[in-house]
Amino acid sequence: MYSDFYQEEDLKASLDQYTRSMKHNRVAYFEVHEFEFIVDHYLQIGDVALAEKAVNNALKIHPNNPDILRRLAQIYNSQRRFREAVQILNKAFESFGAGKDVDYYLILGEAYLGLGKANRSQDLFAKAVEMADDDFFEISTSIAAIYQQEGYHQETIRFLKTIVDEDPSLLFEIAFAYLSLFDFEHAIENFDSYIRFYPYSADAWMYLSRAYSSMEKYDLAEDAMLYAVAIQPTNEIYLKEMAILYETQELYIEALNIYQEMLQSDISVDEDLFISIGNISFQLNQFENAQKNYQLANKIAPGSPKVLYSMGLLELELENYLKAKSFLLRALDKDPENVEYQSVLAQIYYFLDESEKAEQLALKILDVNPFFIDAWSVLVDVYFYSKQYRKALAASLWSNRLIGEDWENLTKIAAIYWLIDKPEKASDFLKKAYDSNAASLSFFLEYMSEVNQNTENFIKELNITAK
Repeated sequence: MYSDFYQEEDLKASLDQYTRSMKHNRVAYFEVHEFEFIVDHYLQIGDVALAEKAVNNALKIHPNNPDILRRLAQIYNSQRRFREAVQILNKAFESFGAGKDVDYYLILGEAYLGLGKANRSQDLFAKAVEMADDDFFEISTSIAAIYQQEGYHQETIRFLKTIVDEDPSLLFEIAFAYLSLFDFEHAIENFDSYIRFYPYSADAWMYLSRAYSSMEKYDLAEDAMLYAVAIQPTNEIYLKEMAILYETQELYIEALNIYQEMLQSDISVDEDLFISIGNISFQLNQFENAQKNYQLANKIAPGSPKVLYSMGLLELELENYLKAKSFLLRALDKDPENVEYQSVLAQIYYFLDESEKAEQLALKILDVNPFFIDAWSVLVDVYFYSKQYRKALAASLWSNRLIGEDWENLTKIAAIYWLIDKPEKASDFLKKAYDSNAASLSFFLEYMSEVNQNTENFIKELNITAK
């Protein structure tokens, strides 16, 4: 590598000279190793645009230089232009005789992984590891980072475990990968191990809390968050995390107290804080206070889609559907691809009897994310009340697979089976719903009354009564 053969002071002087030349819109002459240092500097500080500009300037002076082309492929990877990265590397190697060194295999492996060709990238990473000598630790951490960035958490763990004995700080990355895999027990185990080495890491305590919370071990989650807050008592990230933990447990007053303390402290106030306070007021049915806080949020960030969305939800709850529709349309104008906003708008269309728009929007959401349960719920209601019962049944059965044995959905399925003349199926699902929640009987009767169906005899035959 260039740093092994050239003085760092000389390379820094080249960077300074390059920076001055750019201010005058001219490209001075630099050797290849100097351009490599310049490009790497910009990549290290995260300025990919300047790095790409430096590469293009280098190629004007050193056309088709394989080392410069390799840097360009690295930049393409950072921009997720993986196919172009592969083409550039093949060009550098096949046409211009670039050596297949460790960097070549790492960059090409990352490109193929980005293209979804995991087996090909695995072979390339294996060759990089084979070539490693004193750099084994550095190469393994680089490969693990690539896997982590692309969401291959099992491979991240596999590589990090080979070197964690050399650096216990990697326990955090292993734990985080397990957390991303929803393997909460192993995440807890590794965060605990990390904390034994680094007991004052507030981040580790916070993520440990998240793992416990995901397992509904709320007492342990709260203890972990208390440690994080004790380490950094004025850090808004940890205070918000503690408030969210309380919200998860529906301890809204405790969460509200934390947010109020943040307002009265020296912590900088942003729209998210007022949105959070508004959301809790919403949950407590304090709608005027919710509206007040959303308006305060809007003063800080006028026209913020998050604020408009929150205002829309409030109006939806208050059954002010036209106002809710206006807020959601404005939010989507700012953030048009947000499926959560789209889903709420689909619900509003349904309540406004704009069933065709509700159906089209729900189908659009599911085309992008077929597991978005709220969109399925909209379709169930649209099809049910438009008497498209078989479509409603398909949507409700799919919802049931996604969310499990939810009593409200089971009740809808029972109602639909009754309407398509399958009373035995209706009986099975209604009994399941009743076993989960006796309120299912009244829900069932409500569904039937809305489509003018008398089911009193059917209820009697089930031999169950509302509690």
